Amino acid sequence: MRDSVTCTISGVDPRGRGRLELDGHLVHVARALPGDVVRVRARPRRDDDPETLATLERAGESPARRSPGCEAFPRCGGCLWQDVEPAAQRRWKSAMVRRVLSERAGYTLPEDPPITASPDAGHRTRVLLRVHVAGGRLRAGLFARGGRELVALRRCEAAAPAINAALAELHALDVRGLPDHRVRLALATAPAPGSGQREHVRALVTPATKPAAPALALAERMRRAGLFATVDTRAADATPQPCDAQDGATFFAAPGMFEQTNRAANRALRAAVRRRVDALAPARVLDLHCGNGNLSLLLHGARGRAVDGVDTSPQAIAAARLGLASIGAPAERYQLRSAARARSPSCARSRPAPWSPCCSTRRARGPEPDRHAGESALARLAALRPRHALYVSCDPQSLADDLARLRRAAGYELAGLELFDLFPHTPHVETLAWLRAPGAPGAR
Repeated sequence: MRDSVTCTISGVDPRGRGRLELDGHLVHVARALPGDVVRVRARPRRDDDPETLATLERAGESPARRSPGCEAFPRCGGCLWQDVEPAAQRRWKSAMVRRVLSERAGYTLPEDPPITASPDAGHRTRVLLRVHVAGGRLRAGLFARGGRELVALRRCEAAAPAINAALAELHALDVRGLPDHRVRLALATAPAPGSGQREHVRALVTPATKPAAPALALAERMRRAGLFATVDTRAADATPQPCDAQDGATFFAAPGMFEQTNRAANRALRAAVRRRVDALAPARVLDLHCGNGNLSLLLHGARGRAVDGVDTSPQAIAAARLGLASIGAPAERYQLRSAARARSPSCARSRPAPWSPCCSTRRARGPEPDRHAGESALARLAALRPRHALYVSCDPQSLADDLARLRRAAGYELAGLELFDLFPHTPHVETLAWLRAPGAPGAR
């Protein structure tokens, strides 16, 4: 292949790089957008694992480019597409998911799947900051793109107003006398008790350098200064507190525990899951990675439906059971158990069940005790063979691979797809797929 060539970017890949086919090779272009005309140099290793191209010069701008909304862009590694129109971001994500499902799973969709929009700014209700204390001064922010250099932020355009207010106060904290050290600071917003719409911020401080004593001293200064509603130093010790409410149910989480970062879009996702389950009208729902009940708590109690969930995180189950208490459901509906050990009464029958069980699952990531949680969920889902399954994923590539595997193992076909823009200004997208077993009826 030629060392350099001028070409027009046609799409994006799951990592947000520009994508095109060149001389029979699939190639990716770093920091390029669809519509950009660029001169690039590429030496692909093989067609399915291309070398990222180096952009030598840009000869034409994508019409989707705009002035970035953040003064830290592009140094900050938090947002890749602050200089892209939000509507264009959503179009590219939808086209990318459709293409990945075609290339990796063989699914041919008639059109790009619909995507639910999200607020362009102030949408992140949870952030992980890096804090450096050196020479009696504190700097907080995010790592630079592609490196470990700290980009100090006094304001993050993507963060919720309550987090930005706390961030401004954090920079003014007196840290004189503390030795040089670094910490990870996880911040999450939550409704303040009895305050209507006003929110407060909870914090989890964990050391990033040894010894841990300076980080604990910093956390104590944060408490004394009243910067946050709570300051925890061990995720295992943090008590789940209300983090959201929707349609009569209260959701709980603790700092450091997984929860979605975009509350508004997450509510839309929950509503879509409930709408799809209501349309299928199963007698039983099994949530194979229930977490704090985020996707299944709203499903309890409707039409006599039985809803059960399993998870390997004790803290997540504790939070999920608090959610059950908020709607008056039995605590035992959520169990501390791996997906591989999830049980369904229908599976004990030798003949097909007279009703359609529905399983919800997602590719699990993060510090779960079960490092193979995603694999065990897929294996269990194939073994249970419910007539319908819902799959929620933030990774189109693993989604495609898993759907292909479920089709091979149990004959599942893709019945529908819906996307949610939980992560504006990034190439990430949340996907809700619903699957149908061979011979299963459609929604009522």
